Amino acid sequence: MSNYYGFAEDQTKSTFNPFPVGEGVEDVEITGAKYTSAENGSWEAIDISYTRAGTTLNDKMFAVKREGIKPRSFIPDDTEEDAYEDQIRTYNTQLLHIATKLDLTREDLAGCNATKGFARFASDYCEMINKHLNGQKLYLKTTKDKNGYPKVCRNTYNTTPFVQRMDSGPCELKYTEKELVTLEDNKAPKNGVVDSQKSSGVTSKWTSKSV
Repeated sequence: MSNYYGFAEDQTKSTFNPFPVGEGVEDVEITGAKYTSAENGSWEAIDISYTRAGTTLNDKMFAVKREGIKPRSFIPDDTEEDAYEDQIRTYNTQLLHIATKLDLTREDLAGCNATKGFARFASDYCEMINKHLNGQKLYLKTTKDKNGYPKVCRNTYNTTPFVQRMDSGPCELKYTEKELVTLEDNKAPKNGVVDSQKSSGVTSKWTSKSV
């Protein structure tokens, strides 16, 4: 490069559209699903890719592990096994929640082989998702991680909806009070709307549904 200033390919960079943060980011498509795992086997996951305006947001849905799961104190006579099974049901529900946006049914997903381990189950699921990618436009609920980067607003421990088909009507995705607090803790935008009447200090009004 003979001169730092100019417009040759080696003097410019590609433009980048940041993925918006909001309760219902519009015009999002599911563009891929794949099984991933650590080389040492410490984790396994299903990666779901969401794309909007050329920018892709990847959601790594880690498989549920028994380690660390304990009986829930708010449930009388709960056991580790009960808590583990309930966590898997939540995970299954989230996978179903995603698949139905591509016209897959509960009956279709029954074809995922769950008898030969998570890897086989996840691979079957991803194959079904990838065969049904159809450009369906979606609303996607997103938030920020602790480093300020956008991520899918999917809670591992509950089944609060986080994706919705746009052709199903107005967006009904909403932040929970806990999610609003997390947004505040993870550095909500400086120009965010502050509601002095709320103890949390931040409302969902600062997010955009149409960016």
